[in-house]
Amino acid sequence: MANWTKPKALELLSKGWLGERPEELRQAIIHHGHIVTVPAGASVYRQGDLDHAGMYALLEGDLRAFYYYRDIEKMTLWTMGPGAWFGQAVLFDDGPRPVEFSAFSECRLFLLPISGYRRIVAREPRYMHDFALLLCYSIRTNFNATIARRLSARERAASAFVRLAHVHGRQEADGLLLDIRLSQSDIASLVGVSRQYMNELLAEWQRDGLIENGSRGIRICDLDGLKMLADS
Repeated sequence: MANWTKPKALELLSKGWLGERPEELRQAIIHHGHIVTVPAGASVYRQGDLDHAGMYALLEGDLRAFYYYRDIEKMTLWTMGPGAWFGQAVLFDDGPRPVEFSAFSECRLFLLPISGYRRIVAREPRYMHDFALLLCYSIRTNFNATIARRLSARERAASAFVRLAHVHGRQEADGLLLDIRLSQSDIASLVGVSRQYMNELLAEWQRDGLIENGSRGIRICDLDGLKMLADS
């Protein structure tokens, strides 16, 4: 794990939503926030928690979002990439957390507490619009994910791999190596299919040269081919 400082966190987070905000707001967020560590196997928060700590951004580690259907079936919603923000809904309401975020390795997070957010917008009410934009982005992303559930299983799987390549892909000479350890059960849950179906599909894609499932993990060999499958 890297030695994370606030200036280093600002450098990473400035590549996304935060980088599009005014300099004064960027500095205020970094000033009022702090870096936290979540050990492997622990949850940042659980679905239904009345945890109003604030909103978070992932700096480093393997962090995943889950939803429990009727408190029984556990669904993998998405994996998080460095710089991704989450938990911003509590800035606007006092409702329960809608999903669970769990660490699959030790994670470093940047936390902007609600108290810090309130100080920022009390001083400059116009900045509430900037936080609302982040919430809108999250809503749009979740809406697109919901619509994607109506695609065929093959299209959903291809879309999932395209997103994994974008978020976790590390360019190497012979393709994009996914810099995250996912079992076939994890992938099946992420896509919303059975493990048997996912195993068969991965084997087919490997024969077709789209991916390579090796000892170092999954390598995307033909990203354009997966994009075509996702859009078919």
